[in-house]
Amino acid sequence: MVRTNALIREGGKTYRVIRIDGGLCFLFDRGDRLALPERRRLAEVLETLADGRAEVVDEDPDVVELALRVADGLPQEWLDKRDRAWHVVQELVESEDLLYVRTRNAAVKATAQKHGVSDKSIWRWLRKYWRDGLTPNALLPRYWESGPQADSERQAKAGSPNKRGPKPATGVSIEGDLRRAILSHLSTLINRNGMNFTQAWKVTHARLTVAGFSPLPSERQARYLWQKVRDGDPYGAIEEQHGARVAHLEYGAETSSPRTRVSGPGQEYEIDATPSNVWVVDPFTGKPLGRPTLYFVVDVFSSLIAGFNLTLDSPKYMAMSLALLNAMMYKPDYGQEIGIEIAAEEWPSWGLPELVRGDRGAEVTGYDSNAVGNTLRVHWQNTAPRMPKLKPMVESANRRIDEELFRLLPGYVFEETADGQPKDPRLTAALTLAELRNLVVNWIVRRNATHILKHYKATPAMMRAGVRAIPAELWAWGLSHGPGQLRTLPPDLMRLALMPQATATVEQQGIRFQGRYYTFDGPEADAWFRAAAASQTKSVKVRYDPDLINVLFVVDRNRLVRCHLTDAHQDLPEVEASPSDWQRYQDFKKAQEAEAEALEDARRAEDMAILDETVKEAEERRDALATGKTRTERRRGTKEARQQQLEVEHRARESAYPPPSPGAETAAAVAEPVPESYYESHVTQFFLEEDDTDV
Repeated sequence: MVRTNALIREGGKTYRVIRIDGGLCFLFDRGDRLALPERRRLAEVLETLADGRAEVVDEDPDVVELALRVADGLPQEWLDKRDRAWHVVQELVESEDLLYVRTRNAAVKATAQKHGVSDKSIWRWLRKYWRDGLTPNALLPRYWESGPQADSERQAKAGSPNKRGPKPATGVSIEGDLRRAILSHLSTLINRNGMNFTQAWKVTHARLTVAGFSPLPSERQARYLWQKVRDGDPYGAIEEQHGARVAHLEYGAETSSPRTRVSGPGQEYEIDATPSNVWVVDPFTGKPLGRPTLYFVVDVFSSLIAGFNLTLDSPKYMAMSLALLNAMMYKPDYGQEIGIEIAAEEWPSWGLPELVRGDRGAEVTGYDSNAVGNTLRVHWQNTAPRMPKLKPMVESANRRIDEELFRLLPGYVFEETADGQPKDPRLTAALTLAELRNLVVNWIVRRNATHILKHYKATPAMMRAGVRAIPAELWAWGLSHGPGQLRTLPPDLMRLALMPQATATVEQQGIRFQGRYYTFDGPEADAWFRAAAASQTKSVKVRYDPDLINVLFVVDRNRLVRCHLTDAHQDLPEVEASPSDWQRYQDFKKAQEAEAEALEDARRAEDMAILDETVKEAEERRDALATGKTRTERRRGTKEARQQQLEVEHRARESAYPPPSPGAETAAAVAEPVPESYYESHVTQFFLEEDDTDV
C-alpha cells in the first residue's frame, strides 16, 4: 500500500507521493529542479510496484537531517525565514487547485498578490516543500551547505583559556624553498602518480631528507598545507584517482577480521596474484616484455609477507606453486641465490603452514590443489570470486607495493599523464625483470622489519610483553609464545609436491624431456640407456621446475632420482588486559611507534637512493637503445622478446635447489618435530599412487 510522503524509485528517478486523492496519485520528481506535480492513476502506481518496475524507498535521510539540525539549534533568523515561507504557502499546499495544470498558476498568482511576494519565490518554496518531506522544516534556508555560515559552523568555540597556559608550538614553519618542494613532490605523486596522501608524504619525506631539508614538518602539517592549497574533498579525491571500487575497499566498513580465526603464525596464509602494473624490458635489446605477474603469500596472524613470485608467466598453478615454495624456503638461502643479503630476523618465514586461502582462479580451477594437502598436509581453501575483502591481508600488500614502489618506476601503467593524455608504458619502460625482482625483495624485507601495523589488535599477553606491531616481531613472538609452530619436511619432498608432473622418454642419449637430455649418477643409468639402444625405450614420470632446466626429478619405483643435463647441454647457462595494563601499553605503543617510524623513514631514504640510482641507470640504458629508432620500431617484437627473455629466465636458476644450510637446521629447532616414520610411510605412499596426468 502506498501512502502520502512515501518515496518511490522508478527508472533511475526518485519520486515523492505528495497526495493520494481517490483513484489518483500525485508524484513529484525530487531530482528535477523545475519539476511540477505529476498525476497518475493509483492502480498504475501499484502495478509498477507489484511487477518490480518500481520500489518503495524506506529511508528518507533529508527529512532526518532537517529534524536533527532543528533539534541541535539553528539561528533564529533561519527559523524566522522558514516560518514566513510556511505562512505564505500553508493554505496553498492544502488546496487541490495546486495539483491540476488548469488551476495551479491562478492559485499561485492569487497567493503572491495576497502576501506581496513574487511567483518565483512561491514556486521555489513549493518545490522545496515537495522535495524535502512535506514538512515546514523543508522550507529552512540551507545556509549550512554554502556561504560564510558553512565556515562558521566549522569554527570551534573559543571557550575559556587553558588554565595551564598555551600549548607549546611543535610544528615547523613551512616557507620558501621548503614549501615549494613539498607542494611540488605532493602534486606529482598525487595528481600524476595517483598516490593517496599518506603514501605520497612518506615518499616526499624520504626525498626531502636526502635533499638535505631539515627539520621537516609532520604529516598533519603537510596535510593541512596540501588541503589548504588544493581545497578538495579527501574522499572524493581518492574516489576520483582510484575509482569507487578501490575507495570502497580502502574506506568501507570493516566489522570483522580474519585474525579472529588464528592465534599464531603459520596457521593461515593468504595468496593472491595481480599484475605488477610495471612493464619490464629485455636487458639486451630493450624490447618491452609486458607486465609481470606478482604473487604474494601473507601470514594472517602477523601480516608478514612469507613469500612471493614475480614471473612473466600468466597466472597458473606452476607460478602459484613457486610462490608457495618461496614462502616455505629459508630466506637467507634464497637471498644467496639472487645476490641479496637477507637476515633471518628480517624475513623469518619458512616451513609449512596449516592452511592456505586463495581465489578460485585459473591456477586452482585448472589443477587439483588438493595435491598440496595430500603430500604436505597443507589444507587449501578457496574464497568466493570477486570478493577481495575475504583476503584483506594479501590485498593490502598488493595495494601497498603498488602505492609505495610501482608508482615510482618507469613503465608504470598510468591512467593518464599530467596533461590528461594517455601515456604508453612501452616507451617509458626501462627496468629488467631481475632489477624489478630485486626492488620487490628490498621492499618486502623493509616492510617486514620496520612497518608498523597501526590498526593491529594486540592481545593482553602482547601488551604485557611490549611487543611492537611489526610483522617480523609479531612472527617471532607468536612462535615463542603462541601455538603457531610451522612444520618441516625434506626440501625435495616440498619441491616435489609443488612441481608439475609430466612424462619423459628414456632413449640411448639419455632421458629426453622437452627436447633436452638428462642423466643421473649410478650404474642404473647405463642400464637404462643400453636398453633404450636395443629398442626398449620406456616412459617415466618426472617432476620439473618450469623456471629451471638443468634439474629434473624422475620417479623410479619408491624413490626420487635427481637428474642433470648431459654433457651435450653443458653449454647452456646455469643458469584480555586490565585498565592499568592497557594504559601502560598505550603509552609504550606511542613511544615505540614514533621510534619505529623514524627508523622506517631512515630506511626508506636509503631505499629511495637505491631506487633513484637504479631507475637512472635503467632510463639511460633505455634511451641509448632507443637512439635512432621510431616509436613503431620500439613497440615491435614485444611478444618475441618476452618469450626469449622467459627462456633466459628459465635457464638462469641452476641454484634453485641448494642443499639445506646449517642456518636452516638451527632454525628448524623451533619447529614441531616430525617422526622419521612419517617421512618413510608418506613418501612411499606418494610414489605408489598411480597418476597418469600429463602436463
